[in-house]
Amino acid sequence: MYHPSFTVWLIVNHHGLTKAMKGKAMQTNQASQLPAYLRLADMKARYRVSGSTVWKWCHSNGLPAPVKLGANTTVWRLADLLQWEATRAPAK
Repeated sequence: MYHPSFTVWLIVNHHGLTKAMKGKAMQTNQASQLPAYLRLADMKARYRVSGSTVWKWCHSNGLPAPVKLGANTTVWRLADLLQWEATRAPAK
């Protein structure tokens, strides 16, 4: 049952697995509507780059801006990343 003070985020790791986390950022009751997020470690594994390269891409390469979920939690929305990837030229 949905309770407005309880929220779940799905964190997608570099293996494609999800992990549920509690929070207050969303108001939805459908698991299929929950956005998936990637942490910095997952970003590094997904794109096979260093953390500093991920941050450089945010500032200069059009990578979608991260979302702050808390004081020490920064994530990227998977939907935004998939859209960004679709606009990129395929690697040769």
